[in-house]
Amino acid sequence: MHRLLPESPAIVRAVLYQVACVVCAVYLLALSAASTFDPHWMHGVLVVGSLVALAVGAWVRFRGTDSDVFRSVFWTLTVLGSTLIALTITPTMLGLSLFTIAVTICASEGLRGAAAATAVCGACGTLVMWQRSPAPVPATLIFLTMLALACGTVMTLREFWRRAHAEALLLSHVDPLTELTNRRGMEIGVRRLGALAQRSGQMLGCLIIDLDSFKLINDVHGHAAGDAVLRATGRTIRESTRPADLCARIGGEEFAVFACVSATTDLAALAERVRRAIEIQESAFPVTASIGGASGGHRLPHEAWTTEGALDLLLNTADKALYRAKAAGRNLIEVV
Repeated sequence: MHRLLPESPAIVRAVLYQVACVVCAVYLLALSAASTFDPHWMHGVLVVGSLVALAVGAWVRFRGTDSDVFRSVFWTLTVLGSTLIALTITPTMLGLSLFTIAVTICASEGLRGAAAATAVCGACGTLVMWQRSPAPVPATLIFLTMLALACGTVMTLREFWRRAHAEALLLSHVDPLTELTNRRGMEIGVRRLGALAQRSGQMLGCLIIDLDSFKLINDVHGHAAGDAVLRATGRTIRESTRPADLCARIGGEEFAVFACVSATTDLAALAERVRRAIEIQESAFPVTASIGGASGGHRLPHEAWTTEGALDLLLNTADKALYRAKAAGRNLIEVV
């Protein structure tokens, strides 16, 4: 089966989070090795902080922890730790560390988290600049300006990338002509619907809908007329099914509907409703449909509904029922 585009926001956030942990650990170790502190126990604090950062990164990497509270505590301790260290060393080092932390948070967190991080880092930086810098006013203005520009740029690029990703994901899963799910989106959606059927103790039903004599419309009236019929049919199928049902165009004049049903009779009732709706739909060129249906039943036990071969088995069974419906005279349903 096709795979979804990467769930990028979660992946990017997790990767940046791990990178931030490693960078924080290296930064603290380098600071401990290169600086002279008074009191001397600050070296031990830095080493312990470095080990904690590495442990947090490893925890996220291998345990997949992605808690908002967990991340907030880590970022807060990192900012406060950098501020306390900078109060005993130089404001330049603090500016660089807070700048890096704010940009990282803006790239990985939501809008509110990014705004809060920028404000906190800006406040901490301002405090240290006024306490430690020989020229506090220009130093503070330079720091805040660079911080605002960098965080604003990162947040803008992040929002642009998020929208582009969402549009690409939508285009890859939607048929542009009928605005129904395409074959790729169907394969992903069936897995979710099958899992839902399994949890609710129902069967996963499948309908394959084929428009009768559609080729004749294309040959006589042209492809524009055929496209209009397909658009109308897609709209009719969507309106005659339930919101939870999965409607897809699987190729040419063939459509598919997947639904959670309690019995084969429920699937047959759905098939008849769709067939009747297509027969009476408002269209410049009247059209009918033959429908073949199959439900899980004994052919698809619950544990098989989310496996690779389950969809093919269900489609093949429904397809055979469709052929029988066409052989019996068209504009009929056949559900097994």
